[in-house]
Amino acid sequence: MKAHMSIEAILFHTKKVTKNLSFRCLLYCVFALTAFFTGSLLEPFVPNEIKDLVTPQGLKGLLTILASSMLAVTTFSLSILVQAYATVATTATPRASKLIMENDTAQNALGTFIGAFLFSVIGLIGISSNYYQENMVVVLFLFTVVMIFLIIIMLLRWIDQLSKLGRIDETIDVLEQALAEAIDTRSNFPALNANILTLPQEDLGKDKCRIYSAKVGHVQHIDLPKLNALAAKLNLKIYITVGPGDFVDSITPMAYIDGDCSEETQQCVVDALSIGNTRTFSQDPRYGLIVLSEIALRALSPSTNDPGTAIQILSSYVKAIKLWDTNTSKNHRSLKNDRASIKFEHVYMYPIQESDLFEDMFAALLPAAMPHKIVTDKIRKSLLSFQQLNNKKITDCANDWLNKLNAHSNSLRH
Repeated sequence: MKAHMSIEAILFHTKKVTKNLSFRCLLYCVFALTAFFTGSLLEPFVPNEIKDLVTPQGLKGLLTILASSMLAVTTFSLSILVQAYATVATTATPRASKLIMENDTAQNALGTFIGAFLFSVIGLIGISSNYYQENMVVVLFLFTVVMIFLIIIMLLRWIDQLSKLGRIDETIDVLEQALAEAIDTRSNFPALNANILTLPQEDLGKDKCRIYSAKVGHVQHIDLPKLNALAAKLNLKIYITVGPGDFVDSITPMAYIDGDCSEETQQCVVDALSIGNTRTFSQDPRYGLIVLSEIALRALSPSTNDPGTAIQILSSYVKAIKLWDTNTSKNHRSLKNDRASIKFEHVYMYPIQESDLFEDMFAALLPAAMPHKIVTDKIRKSLLSFQQLNNKKITDCANDWLNKLNAHSNSLRH
């Protein structure tokens, strides 16, 4: 019995591939090869009037200029990107560099420049090898015009992006966007469309088969459709005790099976969880909050002394918790579960607890902020605003952290 990868898992891995710069370069290589091999097919459709306007030598000169200029622009752009990544790592946090590296504008621009260089080289090879006859050169010329048009568009977008790349404000904005997407997913679907697991983990292991990770790392994705299909086929119940972002090893169980527990079944469950060396922002709002907290901590360090950035991070916290509250209020699900909202009825998962979100936001930041009155005042105002929300879990957490803030303040006075 072999459970196949679900469409959801395929999309997850496809997204990872498309975020890679080499993928965009590959697309332009395909574009160049298309121009190379379809010239003879498209040549009959080109009007004779246009054929007389383009010569092989003229096009060769144009492609030579394009190749040399694109190589220089690519080298310059790469140096700018490397500098921006280093700036983000030193002024914000190294964890934010991954999001900056996945910047669509930067990757599209670099992909276009490298792709244009490869396109020019392939075109020059075609002309120099006499693959293109005089009547076919016009087809390559038309492809070249399209490529130049793409380069102009990307250059304009790239110039605009260069003014913002690596700045702390831009980094925080990118983090906020990634955090909002993760919150939308986990607040609207607390158990990612599975059943909400309420039983404590220590009670799960009493009469169920334990599943351990074969790797050490962080959960990046859980293939719930695959797990649900497996459980439905074998009449199982699968209890997942970890979520995206959680650390797993071969010591603590990451799942439990109630039912058939053959080696093959266990391996299918293990394969359904993608484990990586680092956390990802997808479906993991806690990671977004932790990275924002790291930026605030660095801003409050004596060497930086930038309380304004810490205050900006606290504003991001308020936006995040307000979004969490809005979504959970709009899509309220009791712990008994609304059966209509359960897509994977044979799988159970723990939801993210609001107390964990507050821990990620304030556990490290609160002690570091105590020497800065303007920052502690902002923390107090943020917690007081959380108290006004119509969400008992959030208000309870706000009360707890207000008490901790007061305790820290009192300890400094004595």
